[in-house]
Amino acid sequence: MVNKDCFFKPARIASYLLLVLLQTQPVLAEQPQRLIIQFDTPLSAQQQKTLTLQMQSIIQSGFSVLPHSTDQKWIIVIDPPIDKTNLEKTNAHISRLEHVQYVEPDQMMNTLK
Repeated sequence: MVNKDCFFKPARIASYLLLVLLQTQPVLAEQPQRLIIQFDTPLSAQQQKTLTLQMQSIIQSGFSVLPHSTDQKWIIVIDPPIDKTNLEKTNAHISRLEHVQYVEPDQMMNTLK
């Protein structure tokens, strides 16, 4: 006679390990970094192009301006993320660009982590 408990135990262990892996995977994934950039005046289309080029030279890993950004406030996503030291340097460089009033991390996204 076959012992059913022995037959199903490896399957239960494998299922349990798979479940644990699936639940921890989002925690291990590094989220893109988001910055809010406030401008002192609304930017014209030409100023936006110029600023984008300047920022591309600063953020070499890549970034995108989110669609719900405006001509006076941009929310950008840096993906892949950069380390904390380089992020602080990046914020300092961006804050010195013309028309930039301030740069700050998106606190809403940091709270959700």
